[in-house]
Amino acid sequence: MTHKKKRSWLKILGYVFLFLFIAFIILVQIAGQFMSKSEAAQQKILETSGLAFKFENYTFQNKNVHYVQVGFSDHLPTLIFVHGSPGGEDAYLDYLCDVSLAEKANMIAVDRPGFGLSDPKHPPKNLAEQSASLQAILERNKQSPNILVGHSLGGPLVAQMTMDFPDLVQGMIMLAPSIDPELEPAIWWRKIVNFPLLSWLCPRPFFNSNLEIMNVKPDLEAMLPRWKNIDCPVIVFQGGEDGLVPKENADFAVAQMPQIEVEKIMFPSEGHLIIWTQKEAITEKVLQFLNLF
Repeated sequence: MTHKKKRSWLKILGYVFLFLFIAFIILVQIAGQFMSKSEAAQQKILETSGLAFKFENYTFQNKNVHYVQVGFSDHLPTLIFVHGSPGGEDAYLDYLCDVSLAEKANMIAVDRPGFGLSDPKHPPKNLAEQSASLQAILERNKQSPNILVGHSLGGPLVAQMTMDFPDLVQGMIMLAPSIDPELEPAIWWRKIVNFPLLSWLCPRPFFNSNLEIMNVKPDLEAMLPRWKNIDCPVIVFQGGEDGLVPKENADFAVAQMPQIEVEKIMFPSEGHLIIWTQKEAITEKVLQFLNLF
């Protein structure tokens, strides 16, 4: 290769790197627009429901964990909402403001460590540690049935919690859960985001999300022999056109828990955001599910 051609290739590579760098900056700036709402912003929305609520915090491994609770009845079950990645407790505000749900259950939505209003630094490294970080919520509400609700990466997390704390979980609802290790995609750019410069430029929730998704496959593999131990009622909701979590994950859930009758509910033409696009249908089914407790 001549010196002139070599310079031309270096120039092209420089342009490619510049393009990728600019695209990355744009991506993280867009991601920054979807950061969790402040407590004050959530409060304004929750106040429109007329329901009693409060914000709470507790400490896990010297780090703050934040959550919001709606309803405080000792004789009602508790719905505990766990968000995906990235995300926050505010993902469930429409459910927390739903009076029909509040009549049948207390409700809690939590900011997982590393997200929302919880401590952003050094989040749990795997699903087992994340599960342990949320045990305190289960313990605080053990006087009534705890029903876990998890969307996307929150799906395998609520499953992990059900496996880890079977005496504290009485029901499980998974929304578009990424639970089959064989269906986890290998995305090359996730490792690039961990490079020092790019990780420094990333909004913290985006970086934390990338790290936990990149490491989730071995966690799912470790869970494989434990699905058979789940013995509480389970519902799985799934979009048939989900481009992020393949619909076959719902079939995986049914196949992994033959010891119970897993109810699978498909929305054939929906994508990954069924938590919002199918809120009414999901709420109706959750209300029926609550009659079991």
